[in-house]
Amino acid sequence: MGDERLCRAPGERPTVPPRANASARSYAACMPDVRALQCAEGESALQRVLHRGLGRAWADDGDYGWSPQGAPHRFLLGAVTLTHEAPRRALSEVQGTVCDSFRDFDAYDMPGRRGDESNPWMHRAPAALNAQPLPVGVAIRPVTADSHVAAWERVVFESNGGPPSRPGELHPAGSQRQPGLSLLLADFRGRSVGAALGLVTGSCVVVSAVAVLPEFRGAGLGIALTQRVLALAPGLPATLSSSEIGHGVYRRLGFVDVGRPIHWA
Repeated sequence: MGDERLCRAPGERPTVPPRANASARSYAACMPDVRALQCAEGESALQRVLHRGLGRAWADDGDYGWSPQGAPHRFLLGAVTLTHEAPRRALSEVQGTVCDSFRDFDAYDMPGRRGDESNPWMHRAPAALNAQPLPVGVAIRPVTADSHVAAWERVVFESNGGPPSRPGELHPAGSQRQPGLSLLLADFRGRSVGAALGLVTGSCVVVSAVAVLPEFRGAGLGIALTQRVLALAPGLPATLSSSEIGHGVYRRLGFVDVGRPIHWA
């Protein structure tokens, strides 16, 4: 990642404790710009929507967002740091994985946890889109009816290795009606074959859950789904956490690497 990498490697102790040198350790000192901050805010906003969809709270005190009751699903986080001032002791006691957005913590701060790099965060500045034509026979539609949420969830899970254990495991019916949230489903001749999630916040568009069934990959459907999410708020920057398979797709759409946060679990 070169000079776009976050501040330190996992387990590397800072020369000066971050809280003792907070004014000097500004975002600009660690990053080329504030893209990491927007990625962290987007991640916290996404966690809030997903937690609330499962009937759980997500709190935010400005320095970090967290689940007071603990993460309700293995795919969800317990906390996300939003500034360098996020309190280490409080976060070390959170139930669930802690997303160390700016790589501020080490094993001394997170006793009993292991820190591993997560998927890379990516950022896209607002820019015009060259619309990707849909493959012949494919249509993309928003998911509004409760009866269609299960199909959307099934595509996301099956594109990542297997079906959900039950309908509504992570995205129950009704969760799609939260403010700012859009679920998109791609159909091919009556079969659901692709999906994506978009969340419009006050500062960015969060792209998530872009999924295409293996036999339908390589035809540009992932690009088309991502573009539809970006079109939800074309005047805002976009953020996402990229899987290895999607990284090239996002780069072609103008996303740039920001860095890899550390997940403490």
